[in-house]
Amino acid sequence: MDNIIKDTRFEISTYLEEKSTNGYISLQREIDINGFILCKSDTDIVKLFSCELAVILSSKELPAYNMDINKETQINGLEYLNTYIEGYKKGELYFEDKWSVSRDTLYGSNSEQYVRDLHSNYFHIRHTGVNEGWGYVKQQFPFILTHEAIKEFGYYSGIVNKVDEQVKKYSELFTTFAKCEHNLLNQQLETDTDKLKVHLVKYGFFELPYVLKLSEPNKQSLIELIRSNKLPYTIAMFDFLGFFRHLETNYFPTKSKLNVEVSKWFNKDKDGRRIKGLINSLSDYTSEDKERYTSHLHKEKVKNDYEKLK
Repeated sequence: MDNIIKDTRFEISTYLEEKSTNGYISLQREIDINGFILCKSDTDIVKLFSCELAVILSSKELPAYNMDINKETQINGLEYLNTYIEGYKKGELYFEDKWSVSRDTLYGSNSEQYVRDLHSNYFHIRHTGVNEGWGYVKQQFPFILTHEAIKEFGYYSGIVNKVDEQVKKYSELFTTFAKCEHNLLNQQLETDTDKLKVHLVKYGFFELPYVLKLSEPNKQSLIELIRSNKLPYTIAMFDFLGFFRHLETNYFPTKSKLNVEVSKWFNKDKDGRRIKGLINSLSDYTSEDKERYTSHLHKEKVKNDYEKLK
């Protein structure tokens, strides 16, 4: 994918959560019936695979938060449509160039390997960020809106469209294409890790300097460390990475609101008391009960674990 000069970042997920007020229901019905939503410009017809992205690209007055200047505003989502189409076309061309094969090859001796390789790329291989498989575009949308993000969604949507067309055309060869534990999990409720990733993306976790230093595979390893360990470790890691400082500076005017929000991510107490205690225990100057709140015991471990990922 081509590099794009950094453009203005808009946070728009809060608006998209109001699914009953922005045409989401009718769009979801179309997705349920067809598996996609057709989007037309003056010269092109492309497919959108998520209702949220369809809302973004069809809204002339989209409530948004300008993250670069910290200001509420409205943007015209239609201005991003051509960017999506540009990426979409490149994705289709990529598939045609790298994956398109003749009918003889499809029915030849290597057909099973071809289907397996396509399946791995569609569902499992991490091509970008923390997202697995080209097909991530069917479950997600860009929480932070930029032209770069929209172009990337367009690119992988173009690939997904070509794969879906091939699966439909040669259905007898692809009868088991979508059958695996990974895909079944996607059809169920989000896993705890998936839910955590949503919050981390929304609040700029992957833009932290310490996180940006890591390779893409090691970013995923970091998430797995955070999710697989107990909460005191997680809070210590967040603090080491500078995440709480980032949240206070950019999102939460008071620590109490921060504590409540982070508590939601882990299904803890509604008032955020446990999160507060765990954060406070990291300080050398606190009256917090350190036998009850034990994040301070993990300060060296999280540092060492991070160093291993660099």
